[in-house]
Amino acid sequence: MGLVLIQTAHAQSSRDLDTAIKTSPEGRQGARGGCSFRVAQSDQWRRADIDGDGQEDIIAPYVTEGCGGGNYWGLSVGIFQRAGNGVKLIGSGHVEGTIEKIAVNGTRIVVQTLGYGPDDARCCPTKKSSEAFLWSNGALRPVTPGRR
Repeated sequence: MGLVLIQTAHAQSSRDLDTAIKTSPEGRQGARGGCSFRVAQSDQWRRADIDGDGQEDIIAPYVTEGCGGGNYWGLSVGIFQRAGNGVKLIGSGHVEGTIEKIAVNGTRIVVQTLGYGPDDARCCPTKKSSEAFLWSNGALRPVTPGRR
């Protein structure tokens, strides 16, 4: 997978990452709109030095839900960086569908997802897809298909 493990980021639990999201500009703005955030369990996290600073970062999916008091929910992948005794969210990208796997290679993140096909029941998405993101110039950017 091309992961280079260096130093472990300080996150001990998803609660550390939840806190990082809530205190980020995105999290503070979402909280004003009634949003809540929940990070996936650690078995879905990936660890790699994606920003090239010599320290391991955590790449983890998280859910945003309840915005505006409604039933809205969205799925994102966040990059969390060591910050003092904790971590901070330094970039995120929205993902469509349900995450099956996250792979990291250098500064590139590929998220394999399942979405709904035209005949799928709500319980059972079957349409396989992938989305790619690239860490570049201090930001996480979606990679358009066919672009490297």
